Amino acid sequence: MASGSQLVAQREPAGCTAYTVRRVEVSGNEFTRHRDVAKRIAFAEGKPFTELDMERTIGKLNKWGHFEKLSRENISLTYGSDPKTREFQCFVDLVVNVKEKRKK
Repeated sequence: MASGSQLVAQREPAGCTAYTVRRVEVSGNEFTRHRDVAKRIAFAEGKPFTELDMERTIGKLNKWGHFEKLSRENISLTYGSDPKTREFQCFVDLVVNVKEKRKK
């Protein structure tokens, strides 16, 4: 995957009107602990995916100031559906791509 600036939004499956977050990953945090980043991510696995959570995540991470400015393009979305799995029938996997600021 390209570093930090590529939006990946695979086509949404037909028949899906709402999505459940199946997986959330963070990429690019070489020095910042994952748990510190995770505290500022509004998405939760197993919960509904909302645009509001995307905006909240971007806002919290930008306000925190540990990374270069984030935008929607820094969050990769992969949509899918699995008719065998009731809770994740229509799901989205997210990767939050960050780039740490250099320490002065």
